Amino acid sequence: MVSKDVAVVNAESNVAVVTLWTKKEVVMEKLRELGVADLVHAVGTLYTVYGINYLIHSLARNPRIDTLVVFGADL
Repeated sequence: MVSKDVAVVNAESNVAVVTLWTKKEVVMEKLRELGVADLVHAVGTLYTVYGINYLIHSLARNPRIDTLVVFGADL
């Protein structure tokens, strides 16, 4: 079973961030420092290839999201 490690920030936004192996809290803090956290729908981690299924399912359930930012350390 894939663990869901997602934080919804602004449900009205069209932008989501996938942080790969970087902790989502680190990325969320940087977004807050830059003053753009409210422009992001959700921030979540994507540790394994199994998470791709959850990512696609989540995007399908949230058609408002049309921009996906992939950011973070990849192992």
